[in-house]
Amino acid sequence: MPRTKLPKGSVPVTFRLPRDVQRLLLDKARREEMSFAELIRRALRREIRTARPPQRNTAANRGRRE
Repeated sequence: MPRTKLPKGSVPVTFRLPRDVQRLLLDKARREEMSFAELIRRALRREIRTARPPQRNTAANRGRRE
């Protein structure tokens, strides 16, 4: 994969996806006329916007009383 200069404030991210997932995402990117990378960036942005902060692992969250 060709490397490009990242925009200021960006960090490189590497992850692996199963081949079937890669194929599904590539097909979706083609249907929406965007690159695979653009599709991934859009999904990550959406996840960041809609994600709730992680909850602390407290006794209340585990359903126990201490």
